[in-house]
Formats: sequence, C-alpha cells, structure tokens
Amino acid sequence: MYYWDDFKKIYNTGSENADYFRYHFYEQFSEIDFRGKTVLEVGCGKGFVSLYIAMLTGAYHVTAIDEAVGRGSKIGILDALKENIGHLGLESHLKAIEADALTYQSKPFDIIIANNCLHHFVDNGKQYWKDPIVANGYQNMFRHFAELLQNDGRLLIKEFDPFNIWRYISPNSFFTNIDWSIHPPFSGWLDAIRKATFYPFYVKTVVPYKLRAAQQIFAKGMFRPLFKGGVLIYCCKGI
Repeated sequence: MYYWDDFKKIYNTGSENADYFRYHFYEQFSEIDFRGKTVLEVGCGKGFVSLYIAMLTGAYHVTAIDEAVGRGSKIGILDALKENIGHLGLESHLKAIEADALTYQSKPFDIIIANNCLHHFVDNGKQYWKDPIVANGYQNMFRHFAELLQNDGRLLIKEFDPFNIWRYISPNSFFTNIDWSIHPPFSGWLDAIRKATFYPFYVKTVVPYKLRAAQQIFAKGMFRPLFKGGVLIYCCKGI
C-alpha cells in the first residue's frame, strides 16, 4: 500500500510542490474512476501522473509511453520514471515504454490520458481549418487512440487553446516560449475528436492553484480564455 507521503518524497519539479500537483490532479480527473482499470498515458514525460495513478487511485495497471527523442520531450526523460518505478517496487503496476504514440500497439485500455502533448504529434495545428492534411493528421491520431481503447473506454486530453488572452496580457509568462503554430484551436480539437468516433461529454477549465479559493466562480466557461487557455476534454469512445 502506498501513501501520499510516498509520492511527495519523489515529486520534485523545482518551483512547484506536491500539493500543487495533487490539486491539479484532482481537478483534472474528478470525472474519472480509475479503480480496477487499465490506463495508458501518452507523452508521459517524467511520469508523475502515471506514478500517482499507479500508487494512489486503485488502478489495475498503468502503461506510460513517451517518444523521448527531443520533440516535446527531452531525450532520456523516461530514465527518471524508470528509476522511480524500481525504487518504489511498482514493476507489477506501472510500465514505462519508449514508443511513438501514433504507432504504438497494445491490448485495449480502459482509459487513455494525454496531458499537453498531442500538439507535438502533428505539425501546423494552427492550420487545422485551412489544411486538410493537418486535419486528417489529427483525426487519424484520435482514430488510433480509439483502437487502443475498450468499447466503453474514456479519453481525457488537456491542451492549450491558442485563442486566449493570457498570452497577450502577461507577455513575460512562460507563454513566450510556446510555439502557437502547432496548437490547434479549441474548436479544432473538438472537431477531430468527434470525427474519430469519440463523444466529448464534458469540457472543463482548471482554475489555477493560487485562485483555488474562488474555484466555483472561475471554473465557469466564460473564464476559459483567461486561464492560460488550458482546457480539459473528456471523451467516450463511440461504438
């Protein structure tokens, strides 16, 4: 059995703390029941989401994959995750694999998670509504994810909407380092998901940790363009 303190000991991302992570985890996954489920996280990076799920949610098994070739992820980024898996004795509950999410094959999962990574998988996302090749790339990506899910499976993605005002009113924020040309608009994400036989049943804005005291107010959709463009899209696989 694992406890919150076990996770806190391994969580280290510089200025952020484990309580920050737990708040955002609860906000992101409040609609998902992991108990007894098989989970795939694509673009896992250092794998803290996968570690948390494997340790503290009752999931049956978690697979974490990352291409780890320098496009959106640092080369060798999975090494830290593999080290933590061994250190915590999680080998039977969590597996880290270096793989391309667009070609990865496996038995179907119950849940697929993609956090701020899918915009790296297809070029020129900003052209989603102008270039059919780009649109087909995103739709085919989600069709592949559908093949990796059980018939009643769930897909949860978190991405930035490039049409947000924070990037303009806060020019010194981390947004200055984001290449917005590879981010499809929010409407593009929804279109690609639906055309790939998914049904987006819930959309949510995550209120930043520092504003959590006013969460009920700021969680409303009207504030979505302000909070870094970050939106969650929960999807069911169509049958």
